[in-house]
Formats: sequence, structure tokens, C-alpha cells
Amino acid sequence: MLVRDDIEMFKLLSLHSDVNIPDDITKSLLPLSSVNTVNKRGKSSLHCAAESGNVDVLMFLTPVSAVNARDVDGETALHVSAYHGNIDTTTVLLPLVSISL
Repeated sequence: MLVRDDIEMFKLLSLHSDVNIPDDITKSLLPLSSVNTVNKRGKSSLHCAAESGNVDVLMFLTPVSAVNARDVDGETALHVSAYHGNIDTTTVLLPLVSISL
């Protein structure tokens, strides 16, 4: 059985690295963790999926994630996605965020 810290580590590893973990395993373990848990830099699993360009996981997370949450640098998942040139994840996030000018 995975303990909470192991689940959080798995979540961040699978969303933010080149490790090839099947989506069905990722999707079955993600609900066991808090999707809005953040790392030391304030990045959530949504930030990590946006940064890596993982559209499938991003779409799985958006209904249950704080889409407008900011990391310690003030960046949302949309900022991270656009900065890294991930057009597909940016397209998914754009209609979901609150933008104030």
C-alpha cells in the first residue's frame, strides 16, 4: 500500500518527468492524493501537467483542480503551459481561467 508521501511523489514524478507510466495507472492513483497539493515551489499537479504538455492528465485534473492557483512566482498552470510552448494544454486551459486586466 502506498503512503500519502509516496502517492504525492508518484504524482509529481509521473506528471513532471519523462518517466513513461501508463495513463490508466496515473488516473487510478491520482484520486488517492489531493490534486491541489503543491510542492515547495507552489506547483500543483495541474502546473506539472501543463508544463509537460500532458493533455490527457490535464483534462482529467481540470474539473477537480484549482485552475487559477498560483505558484510562488505568481504563475498559474496557464502561464506555465504557454511559457513552455504547449499549445494543446494552453488551448484546454484558456477558457477555464479567470482573467482580470
